[in-house]
Amino acid sequence: MTEAFGGEVLMGGSEGKITPRTRVDHREETILRAVSTLVDKQSFWDTSTRQIAAEAGVSEGTIYHYFKNKTLLLEAVVEKNYSELAQRIAEKLIGESSFSSQLLTFLELSLVEFSNSNGLFVHFISAYWVAREPEYDGFWSTLETRLAKDYVNLSKRILEQGLAAGELKAEVDIEELNYILMGCLERSTFYLIDGGNPATSARDVVREILDFLAPLMMADSEKLTVDYGEMEAICQRLESGLFRIKSLGRV
Repeated sequence: MTEAFGGEVLMGGSEGKITPRTRVDHREETILRAVSTLVDKQSFWDTSTRQIAAEAGVSEGTIYHYFKNKTLLLEAVVEKNYSELAQRIAEKLIGESSFSSQLLTFLELSLVEFSNSNGLFVHFISAYWVAREPEYDGFWSTLETRLAKDYVNLSKRILEQGLAAGELKAEVDIEELNYILMGCLERSTFYLIDGGNPATSARDVVREILDFLAPLMMADSEKLTVDYGEMEAICQRLESGLFRIKSLGRV
């Protein structure tokens, strides 16, 4: 994964070298890409492994070789989506030195991704929610610590940088603060999955985060400000994205 902090980009792994593992990763990538292509037109649970195999150009047995069941396949898609989101955000953070600007970039790009017009990100999260419903208490802990670990760790590093730069008060508990931040963003996901709650919008989520963080910041820190007109536009995209995935019977 690409990481971007302080204007530096770090790339993991060797570039361009073909190995047996690379070929395996390519085949997995092809399968996961096929899932997204098919789910752009129908529900994940209505998509058969036979359809996925045909789209990916592999045998159905190959899919089960890599993913023992559809829930594990779904988890791989969710993890891939969160990892790619974290990478896109990290790349946008290059050159943004202040805690305030990094945090606002993280929030904005997260909400934009959740409101993407094809609705796939939220659809996969809702499908995972359905899969884990019998053990709901462990749903978000699994999502945060395993499937969304790149995303959660990126948020934590932004907060750590704010603390190290003296923009956050020294007594701030970063682990707890990051957990709360993830909880606020979780609300925007629930907003879509539950069919839209008039009491919750993208704008409200951002305002809640900023209001919560304000007393935790040092007096001379750069103020956390946001264009609420832009937040309203994001909220409208959340609504239109929800309408589209509902029209496809995916929520």
